[in-house]
Amino acid sequence: LKRKHVRIELDQEDKAVAIIYADLKEDASIISGKILDISLGGIKVEISGKHTDLFKENQIIPRCQLKLKGFMVRTQAKIAKKEDNLLGISFIDILDDDVKKIAYFIHQKLKIIVKNQL
Repeated sequence: LKRKHVRIELDQEDKAVAIIYADLKEDASIISGKILDISLGGIKVEISGKHTDLFKENQIIPRCQLKLKGFMVRTQAKIAKKEDNLLGISFIDILDDDVKKIAYFIHQKLKIIVKNQL
């Protein structure tokens, strides 16, 4: 499976967090995870080991919020891959405006990476 989007790895300084709703019921499990990498198509998230049972591959996530330096992005998503406490999440229903926010975030991050390599 070939990737369609540039993917960048994030580090501690990015403090990027995903808030994942297992479902939208009153007592829904709302899990917070660290975003390890991001592309316009999705994210890789590390969650606490005790929450791994809440998720399975191909599960639809009704709401996923990404906190990225100065931005909040909301989207529907799908668990594309699950490996131990790592979730590969694909964005499903995402607004163009939110795609632009992610693109801007990635662009800013790439500028820093390039600058640091010079």
